[in-house]
Amino acid sequence: MDTLIKRAKHFLSKNFERLFWCLSLLLMFCMRPERSAPTLCIFSRLNIHACPGCGIGHAIHDALHLQLVSSFHHHPLGILAVIIICHRIVQLSLKPKLILT
Repeated sequence: MDTLIKRAKHFLSKNFERLFWCLSLLLMFCMRPERSAPTLCIFSRLNIHACPGCGIGHAIHDALHLQLVSSFHHHPLGILAVIIICHRIVQLSLKPKLILT
């Protein structure tokens, strides 16, 4: 049992970023983009309406559903964000494994 826990910790430490980005995209794909939902935006919670990232979550959601025009209307960088995140996931997946002996 102890070796299983060590293996799990080792796996998570080596793959944390890749798992984080994959889970983030999955959650963004599955989210319900309703305006009445609670927000995580610090600017919005402080009643500051000039947030540079306003709408990026909705834009990523729409881009993942291939609704590109709607994505661009929510935030012009939403499509680019999806491309960059997907590129990072591929980079992490293809990273050469170092074997230490």
